Parts: sequence; structure tokens; C-alpha cells
Amino acid sequence: MYQIYLEALIKSTFTTGLHALTLLVLFPLLAGPLSAQDAEVLTDFREDQFRSQFIQELEVFKGRIYTANRLIGPQTEGRFSLVDPEAGTLVPLQEDDEYLGGQGKVGYLSSFQQLDGKLFAQVSENGSGTELYRIEGQRATQLTDLIGRPLTELIFHNGRYYFLVSGRSAGVPAEGDPRTNYIELWQTDGSREGTSLVEELPIVHASGYWNNMPSLTAGEASLLVSGYPIGDTNSGFLYYYLYRPGSGLVPVALPAGSTYTAPALRATNVDNPRISFFSGGFYLAGEGQAEEHENYQVFRIDVATAELRVIPGLLSAGNNQSLGEDVTYAIVGDSLYLHVAALYQGDRLHAASADAPESFREVASSVTSAAEVRLTVKEDTLYFGRSTAAAAHAVMRYVPSSGLCFPGRKMPGRPISTLVKT
Repeated sequence: MYQIYLEALIKSTFTTGLHALTLLVLFPLLAGPLSAQDAEVLTDFREDQFRSQFIQELEVFKGRIYTANRLIGPQTEGRFSLVDPEAGTLVPLQEDDEYLGGQGKVGYLSSFQQLDGKLFAQVSENGSGTELYRIEGQRATQLTDLIGRPLTELIFHNGRYYFLVSGRSAGVPAEGDPRTNYIELWQTDGSREGTSLVEELPIVHASGYWNNMPSLTAGEASLLVSGYPIGDTNSGFLYYYLYRPGSGLVPVALPAGSTYTAPALRATNVDNPRISFFSGGFYLAGEGQAEEHENYQVFRIDVATAELRVIPGLLSAGNNQSLGEDVTYAIVGDSLYLHVAALYQGDRLHAASADAPESFREVASSVTSAAEVRLTVKEDTLYFGRSTAAAAHAVMRYVPSSGLCFPGRKMPGRPISTLVKT
């Protein structure tokens, strides 16, 4: 029997067929170690109900359990469903058009996304492209009619939600170049009428295996967009641009005296680069282009000057070894915290203040291997993963007000990858 776990702190994605499955709810991880007694069986789906289909992803929203269904054949439960725990069935959501079956996730993107009390979903359907949906209660409303596919999740900026979409072809590529398409900026207010194309940006994305995917991050007055200049996609190094609605793109440049050859980076997290905005700048870790060798560092894009500046000394490894260092960010009060988890070199927690946003100090560290748990804020306390000398995995707690760092709860088995605020 296959089991789906619906954790209070972890969202899991399943990509294998589920012929028979049990839905469980686990108590919060931070409350203590998990055991068989911590799980409550909500429903048991029989094999004859799901013989030729499987659930792709689960999401808990406003006390309800939604599923994104990857289905095969005309006999379907719809794109999205609600779980009825008493009857042990899926209840299809009401939709505006007929669903003929067969769909999947949009690449590396999650099927569901919660923003500002709203639930959105993205699915790629066989034969009809990829669309964005808004889910309200028992209804799923299609918001887009796209030629291409979404490239990013939605971000919230000045009362609107923005996302990037793969647009028209950028022309026949040169021999050896990956296929390229223009990047479109879209906006929505959560309704079909309020969803529209903002503009086609004069940059492209590439589908080559070694090329990073575009990113979109919200700042105070501007958006940070990454992509490739037309005709420059082979290197795999993304260029960055500041965008203000109505004002177009401003390319990010290198400061005077920089040892780098181009204002472009290959992000350490290729599919989903982690970028944080703090005190007038965007922070990200990546590999810069230098004359002598390629160098992994943490960088800051200053909005006022539109410059890409390196912040040295935060990553310990050089060249490709730095791929083992996972960098995540969290903001507490007027400080930005940057956590570096190195699988074989321990972990380090750094902090910078709003008054000196490029000056980091180390506030906690360990030489033991680091569990892959992203830095997370919960009630003004920071949580991150660490392994102990006895090879047991634990969630660490750091309290900024006191400067104390101590173990939380030990985690049985393999460490989880993400904690989310509840």
C-alpha cells in the first residue's frame, strides 16, 4: 500500500502511481519526534477507485485538503479535487471547461501556491498547454490562456501578482545553441478579468540542460528579473535586470574595479534560485565570471546603483565544490540572516544589519555535517538543520534577542528539506 503523508510543516510531492493509498495527518515536527501514534488516518482510497490514475500533489488550504491530479484516460476526477475523508473519495472541483485527462507539473514548479490568503495552481495539460488557476472553495477558475508556459511562481508586488511566462520564439538559434524564447511579464489580481500580459521583455530564456531558469523577485519599488540577452545563452550565466512597472528594464552592471568580466551569475540552486530582498538590495549566491577562474560567492544587487557587488568570505568552498553549500535567508527585525549548510564542512549562520547590509558577522557555526533544512523564521526564532557528532539529525534554534543557539528536536531518519511557517 502506498501512503501519502500530509505534514503540518512539510509539503510533499509524489510522482509515482498510487494504486492504493492512505491519507494521514502528522503532528507538527517541532512538537516532538514522530512515531506511529502521531499519525491519524483520515481516509483509505481503494484500488478500484484509482486503478488508472494517481494524485500528483496535496495542499492544505483553509482547513480543506486539495489534490492536483495527474490522470490518464477520459475517466477522470478532474484537474483538481477535494478530499472527502469520511467517504474516502475525491470530489472534483467545478470548472469552466471539459477536462479530457492527462496532465503534469509545470517543470520544477509546485502545482499549488498560497499567496495573501489566495490559492493558485499551475498545471501542464496534454495537448492544451499550461495554465494558471485560482481555487476558491469547490471551484477552480482558469485565469490564463497562454501560448507558452509559466516560468516562475507568482510574487506579490504593490497590490498585484506577477509571474514570468515563456513567450514566442526568439528566432532560429545558431548551431549548438539551446532553443530560446522571449520572456513575458504577466500580472493578475486573482480574477480572470484582472489577468493580463504586462509586456514582452527584451530578454530570453533557454531550454538547454546547463542553463539556469529565469527568476522573478519582488523588492520595495522594483522587481528583479533574470534572463539572457538575445544571442548570449550558451554560457549558462544569467544576467539580471531591475524592472519598475511602466519604466521597463534596467540592466544590472558591475561596479568600477570589479574583477568579474560580466554582471552575470550561475545560481547555486539552478532550478529554483533563492533570492532575498533586504535594505535596498537583492541577495543571492552563485558563480561569477572571473578572468582567472569561476568563483562561487554571495552577491548583493544594490537597487540604487543597479550594481552587482560581491560579499566575500561567506562561502568556504571554491569552484564546483561550492555546489555542496546550500544558502538560505531569513529576516528578523532589522537583520538579515544568511545560513550556509555544507554537507561535509558544517554550517554557519551569519547576520547583517539594515544599517550595514554588506557587513556580515558569524553568529553560530558547527564543524559537523549539516542537515538540509532551510533557514526558517517562526515567532522571531530561527530554525535550521544540523547533524550531531553521533550522526543524529536535529533542528537547531537560534534566538536573535539572546544570541543563544541550541538543539530543538532530533529528527529520526533522513533530514527533511524544508520547513514552512505555520
